[in-house]
Amino acid sequence: MTATNGGVMLVLLIAMALLLGSVLRHFTRSRKIPYSAALLLAGLLVGTLDRSLLLSNSVPQLHPLLQSFTHLDPHLILFLFLPTLIFESAYSLEPHLLKRAFAQVALLALPGMLISAVLTAVLVRWLFPWDWSWPLAFLFGALISATDPVAVVALLRDVSSRKRLETLLEGESLFNDGTAIVLFSLCFSILLSVDQTTISMGSIAAGLIWTVALGGLTGWVFGKSIILAVGRIYNDPLVETTLSIACAYLVYFVAEALLHASGVVAVVVFGLMLAGKGRSRFSPEALGFLHHFWSMLAHMANTLIFLVVGLLIANRIELFDGRSWGLLLALYLGLLVIRACTILVLMPLLKRLGFGLSRDKALVLIWGGLRGAVALALALMLVQHPDVDSRWGEQVLFMTAGIVALTILINGSSMGWLFTRLGLDRLPAGKQAMIDRAEQMIQRQMELRLPELKKRSLTQLSDWQAIERNALAPVTPVVQNKAKGTPVRRAANELEIEFRRRLLEHERSSYWLQYREGFLGREATSRLIDAVDQALDGSPQIHPRPQLQRYWNGSVPVEWLRQLPLLKRLANRIAYRHLVLGYDMARGFVQAQNVALAQVDELSEDRHSSRRARAELVQNKQQTYILLLQLKQAFPELAARAELHSAQRTLLIQKRAMVEQLQQQALLDPAEAERMLVQINCRLQARHFASVEAAPLPDPLQLIRDARWAAKLSPEALSQLIAYAEQRIYQPQDMIVAHEERHQALIIVVRGVVERVDLDDETGQALVLDVLGPGCYAGFSSLFENHHHAGLRAAGPVDLLWIPAAELRRMMATQPALKQALLQMVQQQLFQAL
Repeated sequence: MTATNGGVMLVLLIAMALLLGSVLRHFTRSRKIPYSAALLLAGLLVGTLDRSLLLSNSVPQLHPLLQSFTHLDPHLILFLFLPTLIFESAYSLEPHLLKRAFAQVALLALPGMLISAVLTAVLVRWLFPWDWSWPLAFLFGALISATDPVAVVALLRDVSSRKRLETLLEGESLFNDGTAIVLFSLCFSILLSVDQTTISMGSIAAGLIWTVALGGLTGWVFGKSIILAVGRIYNDPLVETTLSIACAYLVYFVAEALLHASGVVAVVVFGLMLAGKGRSRFSPEALGFLHHFWSMLAHMANTLIFLVVGLLIANRIELFDGRSWGLLLALYLGLLVIRACTILVLMPLLKRLGFGLSRDKALVLIWGGLRGAVALALALMLVQHPDVDSRWGEQVLFMTAGIVALTILINGSSMGWLFTRLGLDRLPAGKQAMIDRAEQMIQRQMELRLPELKKRSLTQLSDWQAIERNALAPVTPVVQNKAKGTPVRRAANELEIEFRRRLLEHERSSYWLQYREGFLGREATSRLIDAVDQALDGSPQIHPRPQLQRYWNGSVPVEWLRQLPLLKRLANRIAYRHLVLGYDMARGFVQAQNVALAQVDELSEDRHSSRRARAELVQNKQQTYILLLQLKQAFPELAARAELHSAQRTLLIQKRAMVEQLQQQALLDPAEAERMLVQINCRLQARHFASVEAAPLPDPLQLIRDARWAAKLSPEALSQLIAYAEQRIYQPQDMIVAHEERHQALIIVVRGVVERVDLDDETGQALVLDVLGPGCYAGFSSLFENHHHAGLRAAGPVDLLWIPAAELRRMMATQPALKQALLQMVQQQLFQAL
């Protein structure tokens, strides 16, 4: 019964903690107090009241429960909270921003963290009067030097509006947390080693690299597996979200407990993979559910862990003497100096890599180096280990808990003030201009809707003057830009960059909308969004789109597959699938350009900027329409089936929405609606995974049967000739036969257009000598001559028949009629249409 009551009280305590967190969240949203700092203060207050027996005397049942919280296994703290917090943080990052800032993140998380750990070890050996050995000093330097993602991420999402700065700080926090745990484990093993002289710096570095690399590999394997698994599930948010939760914890456990690798790095890699390629693998209906669920889970974990940290500090820390508190303050100041030295040492590289780094943002990096629950959990591991001197453990725990409390309370609470002083609390001129434009658009829409509202009979007696004042008031407060002396050219450039960035982001949202409505498939959506992300890197680029052009212009290397007898059909299937996907992408791209064109004038007041952007969007459409026309002409069955596939999927999604609407209007019972939705989802799933490339291709061998030069062949010889022929599909701009290469086959153009090209002797540029359409031949002379021939290049998507010249020569040796017919073709015309 006691155990049962204890379990009930534990559940009640967790509920009360979440309730307290909700109250604090509500009151801190409108104030300049970070939520994490308020939680830590609440935990310290509750722990202090319990320690002074004021709380335990009033509610005796709470004391043993609070004590159980303060004596939690530190491994449990890491295993319970870290996977949730780290996965949510990694999943919420924008992969293209992290990719661009990765060099900076790697510098801060690896050499930066190591520099800080070494300097901290030197500092404590010099500062502390205790008999700490060098291994213990390095161990303390490792656990206290890493910025904690739990504290930093929670803080940044409350006070920061700079996405690039947020990405840099979050990325550093995520990766150097894993580095700190690995380095702590290595130093811990040295501390417990009997013969410490056998362990060298080389072995430590090798162990660190191996542990981090193995953790990253583990995360990659799990990420690939979950992407493949989720890709086979359609419209089941519960299953898809459950898989993400299970694998986030499982990848951490496998890396840490089974492989002895970095679990943090494994979860980071796993989360980033799902945020990138994996995002389009989830069902459209599951994406919103997944985002909100993980946000709620991370909020609950943040609430509990900061309260637990506060309780731990208040209950487990001995007060020591005044000298210890003086040493703590000196250590706090020393860590700030070490953090500043680390950033200054790396500053020359940080300025040149990634997003660059200004002086103001460097100050944010220095002051934002908070410590949190990870450092405290590692210190608790040291305290609870039986082979570690208890004096050392208590000293490390006291210093760690003090630094955690001071950085969160002092640095965290003053971060908003620092942003204000540096001007980072105000939006850049370009973003502010976009917000002003959005305000104008909202106001125009409200002005159009108010007359309709006035006409309603139930609202005729309303105070419309007061309603108009409230309805037409700005949504966001007006921010005065205090910066002076900014050149007009720079401000105009910022406006231009932000305008183009918003157009590209609008294009990206169009792809997600097309995906949800069934117009676009998964793979096409993923590739188009990747192209937008690349266009957003650096200066936003609306036109051209090199990534899309590379894909449409023959980026699939299948030529080597055609050299292997058993893989020739596979090469054609890959090439055909490439065309199908290219057609799907082209349709979606044109639709997105139309959406962006409709917003050009709304997003910019600058007439010249609007004209330039409109011209570039139109160029995108023109080039893509040419590709679509080529595909439709060369492969009409491909276009027809792809559009049919998309239309069926779109209509089924609309039908599902109508059923859900009827259910909301109570015109369908829930059970009836559920049965109908199950049937619709089954059909949608079949359409979702159906392969367009399953369409039968027209019979290209009929070209041989109808050819005049093959008319005199016997049925057996004709069958043999047809058996030698193979079908080949090429992408636009593929070289079918390279320059200076002797033709090795008789080539018949089935569909598409082929160019005869040669190199100009003076310029070295490719010159188009002739154009071959469907039914044209190339390569006749290769049967009888042995000199240089011009190259062949696909002008668009091309379907060819390829008859090896060696096989034709063997047939000509036994079939005089075939040889005579082919000689006549060469004499009459080198390239002749049927």
